[in-house]
Amino acid sequence: MNQPAATTPSPAPAARGLLARRVGAVLVVLTLIAAAIVARRSGVDGPMLQRELLALGWLAAPLFLLVMAAGELLHLPGMVFIVVARLVFGPTVGFVLGYTGAVFAVTVSFLVARQLVAAARSSTDPWRPRWKFAQRALDRLEAHPVQTVALLRLVLWLAPPLSYALASSKLRVRDHVVGSAVGLVAPVLVAVVVSGYL
Repeated sequence: MNQPAATTPSPAPAARGLLARRVGAVLVVLTLIAAAIVARRSGVDGPMLQRELLALGWLAAPLFLLVMAAGELLHLPGMVFIVVARLVFGPTVGFVLGYTGAVFAVTVSFLVARQLVAAARSSTDPWRPRWKFAQRALDRLEAHPVQTVALLRLVLWLAPPLSYALASSKLRVRDHVVGSAVGLVAPVLVAVVVSGYL
């Protein structure tokens, strides 16, 4: 009896999926870089944002949240958006909107960074740094995630590299959101108070 001819196995679906994720990650990064260059050359700054927000009426608040999240992805200074919120909406609403926008922006940055990290890595094992001090910091993150994220946000505020570093760990999204919400209260409050003297 004749045996069926052996067929060459096709590439594994996981390998094709990994390639697609890597290509997607490269496209996202290139898009963000291009958008950042265009934004900076177009003169995006605090006063310009203030004028545009005032002209939008009730749409200003939701659009502000989206623009702040995009600004975080584009590495625009997050505190500029908080100052704009204070100047446009006043101290109370400005604080609430700036604080909400800050938590929303770092969460979006964290989620996007996690997708990019997952796409760039061929292994599902958790990422571990090579340096001892970084390993100790990551161990603390795993043992006390909310407290560690809160302390990091208190010191580093809206720094996008922090979101990328946290996204490379096993930190849960919920712990990131809660830790960021706790850690960003003081920086946003200080920014709102100080901007009142501008």
